[in-house]
Amino acid sequence: MTRIPPARDRRLPAERHRYLREQLAREFDPEKPAAAARPVWRRSVLLAPAAVVALSVAVAAGVAVTRDGNDEAPPGPSSDLSFTSASALFEQAARRAEAKAPPKVADQQFIYTKRQDYHWKLDPGIKLPAGCATTDEGHPYGLREIAASVDGKHVGSSREHRDGRTVERQIAKQLPGKGMPTSYRQVQRDVPTDARTMSWWLSGSGKLPPPQMRAGLPNEMTGSRTAARLLNDHLLPPKTEAAVYRALARMTKGGHQKTELLSTKDVAGRNGIGVRFQQLGGVRLDLVFDRQDLTYMGTNTVDVSGPKDKCDVLHIGDVVSGTAVLKRAVVDALADGS
Repeated sequence: MTRIPPARDRRLPAERHRYLREQLAREFDPEKPAAAARPVWRRSVLLAPAAVVALSVAVAAGVAVTRDGNDEAPPGPSSDLSFTSASALFEQAARRAEAKAPPKVADQQFIYTKRQDYHWKLDPGIKLPAGCATTDEGHPYGLREIAASVDGKHVGSSREHRDGRTVERQIAKQLPGKGMPTSYRQVQRDVPTDARTMSWWLSGSGKLPPPQMRAGLPNEMTGSRTAARLLNDHLLPPKTEAAVYRALARMTKGGHQKTELLSTKDVAGRNGIGVRFQQLGGVRLDLVFDRQDLTYMGTNTVDVSGPKDKCDVLHIGDVVSGTAVLKRAVVDALADGS
């Protein structure tokens, strides 16, 4: 099995490792949702080159690829998927995305998203040793349903599920974001639809650097984080979604770090194929796709450095945080998505 390479910042103090790891997890969602039941975890398995070939054959035949013989692949039709690298996976995901018909969307409608969020600090099954303090503000956790205004000019709503209760809240009208978009219309207007421009947009965290600053390769660490935020938070037009995947393919082909495929699960427990991107702070970011049709499923942020002291309770392979996108649709009201 391919060994995970050591984190480049392993010599940083333990407090700095924890700060960077929490900062990365916090980037994906600044809100603090309610707690929910703890999902069941299994650690991801990195796939060596020979295993990647076997995985592509198994997916093409509609066969489950498992960690230990106990995981069952989700039911679904067999497909013609075939890939031997992360860039090949992204290219096939792009082709399938651009083949979809654009959604019919009106300004007064809403983009419905059902998502499961996880963060280890809110996991009731993880206990800190005596004398270790932590905070949990700003970390998303649990099942949420969101109806976000298509044009940002209408009041949206959200529904959070916790402790057997349902909590509904309004979402205020949204001004256009200066970097990342805040509505579907801004995605259509401001987000690139060609892979080259998209790679720089992702590397700039939603902003295009001036041409004179685009020497060299796009930053795959920043680019993969921005792609994760965009895919988790927004319904994307087919051409835009395809451009995201092709931009990621460009980064994985020419990037400074080795990117590998994994057999993994999302934080909702669904089987998938992950693409690993190494990050700062002793973690990696996995983008997870459905095995059958390469639909985007979500992200996992995973510990790759292990505990630095007694208060650092996560081990190599443990999930730090994650998001599973369970459903997305265009609706007239939040209730229409359920």
